[in-house]
Amino acid sequence: PIVLFVAAVTAGAGVGAAQSYPLLAPWSVLGLTALLALLARMVGWRARLVAVFLFALAYLSGALYWLGLAIYHPPVNSLGSAVALTAVALVLHALIYTLAIAVGLATVSARGWQGSASTACALAASWALAEVVRSSGWWAMPWGLLGYGQLDNPVLRGLYPLVGGHGVAACAWLLAAGVGALAVGWPWQRILPLVTIAAAAKRGGLARWRLVGGAVVVVGAYGSQS
Repeated sequence: PIVLFVAAVTAGAGVGAAQSYPLLAPWSVLGLTALLALLARMVGWRARLVAVFLFALAYLSGALYWLGLAIYHPPVNSLGSAVALTAVALVLHALIYTLAIAVGLATVSARGWQGSASTACALAASWALAEVVRSSGWWAMPWGLLGYGQLDNPVLRGLYPLVGGHGVAACAWLLAAGVGALAVGWPWQRILPLVTIAAAAKRGGLARWRLVGGAVVVVGAYGSQS
């Protein structure tokens, strides 16, 4: 599925590039939605993991476009060595994302969980875990994390005090699944639970928690349509 792989690269590059431009933070969620839609269309583990790897590599390339210039310091190292080191670092960290997501998808599959909601939750947890791994150890490269780029996202920025940057990254995937649910249509009986949660949270002064509750309900609606 070459076209789907190209779409995964395009979506990943878009999300990564949006990390450097705060005004694009809300739109970066659309790139995550695109990957969820692509994975839903793919058959077989190999194709899905290749798409995830290409998405992650493109994401890192877009978010860390400056890395090669930061490494290049003549005469300490040459342009060729700077390019090689940058490529190795990007591929390594893309593999971290891919391995984490492979484990997450295998876990939900082994438990017999079906539907897009399971895929979205697996990607949310796995991506957050991968960013924890990316930020620790001798291979640490804690730049361009998805959670860092949502400070100007009006839906997610209120969650930072509650769940931190890694938690916000996970919530971004849940929000992306919600966008997908809205895109395919949302009957009134599925809107009612979200309205109820939002109204109750507002009366209780829990403005931040209504976002979390809303995201969970949206993911449930999205998965039930699969």
